[in-house]
Amino acid sequence: MYFSYALMVGLIVTGCIIFYVIGKFDYAIVGIPIAIVIMVPLIFRYSRMMMLYIVYPLMYKDKFYGKP
Repeated sequence: MYFSYALMVGLIVTGCIIFYVIGKFDYAIVGIPIAIVIMVPLIFRYSRMMMLYIVYPLMYKDKFYGKP
């Protein structure tokens, strides 16, 4: 299954509205960040963005940030 940023944002907004309507918004304050932590690896699983913005700068610090 393909997860996208739009799906994650939609789940967060929908979750906040549902928790607010049923009067359990305090649980959304804990549940929404947990959902983000679970979904971010799924988003980056088949994505080159993780390689471009996270892995390569860590591997090749000299090329990205210059020598200290």
